[in-house]
Amino acid sequence: MLQGDLINEMEQLSTELDQALSEQEQRGRNLADCEAAYQVILRQKALIEKDSGTPDTFISQFIRGDREIAEKRRERDIAEALYQTAKDRVVGIRLKLKIVDAQAGREWSAIGDGDYPSPPDFTQ
Repeated sequence: MLQGDLINEMEQLSTELDQALSEQEQRGRNLADCEAAYQVILRQKALIEKDSGTPDTFISQFIRGDREIAEKRRERDIAEALYQTAKDRVVGIRLKLKIVDAQAGREWSAIGDGDYPSPPDFTQ
């Protein structure tokens, strides 16, 4: 691969990395919001059950079956999966960048080792 192609690929990967990091941040915020909403509704339902006289040992089982709580938990789980996917994408792009950088280093060192023809000397 030509050196210019490697530089272009590194620039493209760098741009992708910036976008992936931004997406990861957005998904992380969404995950935090979903987790907060889930915890709030969970606590509210637990207090309602406690006030109605439900024994403390059964409250957790009863409220986790509540449709509203189950929906908030589902939203939280989806947000967590999307965050993990964004995080994995960042890791993958960073790995590609390291591979391309190593390839560029090998090509530059090959130029110094004389594997490529030397440029003409116009000083003579």
